[in-house]
Amino acid sequence: MLFVRTRVASVSGEPPTSIDTEGHASISLRSELCEFLVDVPGLIREATSTADQLLDGDVDPVGLKKRHQNAIIQISSVKHAFEWWYSTKIAPLRSISDAVGSTRVETTSNSSVRDDLLLAVVDCVSNSIMIKLDTLQAQLNSDWGNLRVDVLGCQQAQAKRRKMMYQALQFVRDKSLVAAKPLEFGLRQLWLDTEFEHSEKYAAE
Repeated sequence: MLFVRTRVASVSGEPPTSIDTEGHASISLRSELCEFLVDVPGLIREATSTADQLLDGDVDPVGLKKRHQNAIIQISSVKHAFEWWYSTKIAPLRSISDAVGSTRVETTSNSSVRDDLLLAVVDCVSNSIMIKLDTLQAQLNSDWGNLRVDVLGCQQAQAKRRKMMYQALQFVRDKSLVAAKPLEFGLRQLWLDTEFEHSEKYAAE
């Protein structure tokens, strides 16, 4: 996996070059990702809570169904916004190889390990969030079973995202175990241990 080389701009009297400007990209992207992450946990809790209560036969099904539908709409909105953000901000900064680990990062004089690591973390977390939102939307949308083409498209997209998530994770592991540990912990919190292990195994195949 080859990430675009970036470096932090040096302090000088010269006008910033394109490389200097790109040096701040990973920090900016991290901040933008954090803005998305503020809303995601609440949406997941609300959607799963209403779904569980509906299955349990709550005494106020009308109110729950309205909450449930609102949650689906909000998840769909966040999902589309997140996918657009990823395709315009993250995707142009990476190159995905067909085989995991078949390429290695090439260090150049303009490369910053810190920026590369930060971008890889953002990439990994972003793909894991998109997988989670896809899965949640599929589980909660009552009409999903009739949308066979969309289901197939979702499965293909998830397979690609799992591989991209794993590639980014492996990049972080190869470069810094210190950075990899909190990343792995965060992914386990999002997916639960069993799902995370399955995701890694699936992506590595």
